[in-house]
Amino acid sequence: MTIAQKSLVRLAFLLVVFLVTVSIANYTQAQLEEDRVAFVIGNSDYVGSAKLANPTNDSSAISDELKKLGFETYLFQNLKVEDVSALKQQLEARLKRNSRLIFYYAGHGVQLESKNYLLPINASFKNPDTLANQSLYLGDILQAIQKSRPRLSVVVLDACRDNPFGSDKSGSSSKGGLARVDPPASTVIFYATRPGGTASDGEDKNGLFTKSLLAELKKPEVTLEVIFRRVSTSVYEISKGDQEPWIEGVIREEFVVNQSGSVQLGIEKPVVMAVHNSEQLAPQKVVLADPISVPSPVATPEKIALASDALTNSHVAGRSLTYVQALENIEKDIKSGNTESSSIYSCVKDVCTSYKDYARSLVDDENLNDLKDRLRRVVEGQMKVCIFDLESNKCVQNSLPVTIYNPLMLFFPKSEIQGVKLLEPSVSNSGGLSFKADLMAGRGSRSIPCSISDGKIDFLNERIDMTLARVGCFGVMPSTAKITFDVLLWDFDKSEILVNWNFNMLSVMAFGRGGGTAKLMLPKKG
Repeated sequence: MTIAQKSLVRLAFLLVVFLVTVSIANYTQAQLEEDRVAFVIGNSDYVGSAKLANPTNDSSAISDELKKLGFETYLFQNLKVEDVSALKQQLEARLKRNSRLIFYYAGHGVQLESKNYLLPINASFKNPDTLANQSLYLGDILQAIQKSRPRLSVVVLDACRDNPFGSDKSGSSSKGGLARVDPPASTVIFYATRPGGTASDGEDKNGLFTKSLLAELKKPEVTLEVIFRRVSTSVYEISKGDQEPWIEGVIREEFVVNQSGSVQLGIEKPVVMAVHNSEQLAPQKVVLADPISVPSPVATPEKIALASDALTNSHVAGRSLTYVQALENIEKDIKSGNTESSSIYSCVKDVCTSYKDYARSLVDDENLNDLKDRLRRVVEGQMKVCIFDLESNKCVQNSLPVTIYNPLMLFFPKSEIQGVKLLEPSVSNSGGLSFKADLMAGRGSRSIPCSISDGKIDFLNERIDMTLARVGCFGVMPSTAKITFDVLLWDFDKSEILVNWNFNMLSVMAFGRGGGTAKLMLPKKG
């Protein structure tokens, strides 16, 4: 090899070293800018019958997993009353505008006068007022988040494992399960069970909900939104419908928790504390230590004009469709079985665009406020439903037919969902709609009484999520029904939604089902 050739090889080697060094530096800076942080709490050692088996195991496992995924973890186990104030102060001091926070709690939680409290192990259960003063109030956590305005916040509550008051609920102010909460912007609350429900402590070393969550966190290249959906489905199926995880709030970025093939950094292992006093809550320092994965930075979503501006914006207009064209595309996807990757549309004034484009525009406060204004037009009243024919663009039946089989209805199995009465609609901070739903079901002209259910509509980064909690109905015999809606198209002007719907019912000696394409017409002002 000549001297010139050796010089070229050496120069190429130095160039590669330089590029790798710059790349690592850039990823390191990206990680510092991302600032992943997790506060993890697990309370097991309650007194007497209130003691729980798994929360300390759950919190240890979650803390270890999040540490592997690049989070600076603060783990608190068996939190006491005297430690609550210092923990809240530390959380507020630690959060930054660029933080991605996961706040996880496992243990007892109760609602008192529609406010949620997470219970220290030595809190007094005898008096609700005393309990409220001694506990970690969820509203204080959300207030700290709202004040610091971190980039993204996930609050995970694996609480409500049973009622710590036992048979004495200490007055009417104490209700089962946790209450619904409207979280700040860029914040989502992931409940282990629906509002007012009970979460299983599990028969293994981890609770049912946390066991499913851990399994999903280990899977690479999965967004938070998908993790939430998979955990909810898994818990619901394993519990045979007894436990149904619930989500409040919206995160509109595709945050991948476990991103493979990334540069390695190290964070000191968290101090596992059975906390007794505030001095033990001193912040932990970050040092280079054992290697852990650091995800690549998530690109900031581009801002795209709303569908209402599509006629004057050439960028969006090039991707616009008429309402009829959108229906034709939806019909093609359904006929081809392409439901997983099918497009969802948002429409204004007969102009439809891809919902994903519209969702990216919601990072702009002006666009988000426009969405909220449109949702505020929805009022209490009957949400009409109909079977919708995509080809003719018409309603063909003003109810949703279902088939129910049981010994007493063997020859007359046909029933129907005649409508949904919308109660107490409320627009959330993150641009969604929460409500109570009174299902109107029946056979022919005879109505069947059903319980009122919690419902919500969330505008996520990839889809519109419409959810109803399980519904209890009493026809020939008591039954529990689950109705799911996969949104295909949202017409903002008319407050109408096209959905694929699916109905499943199960009770003693009976089952029911139904499904298809439907239009839901929300009651609105004017």
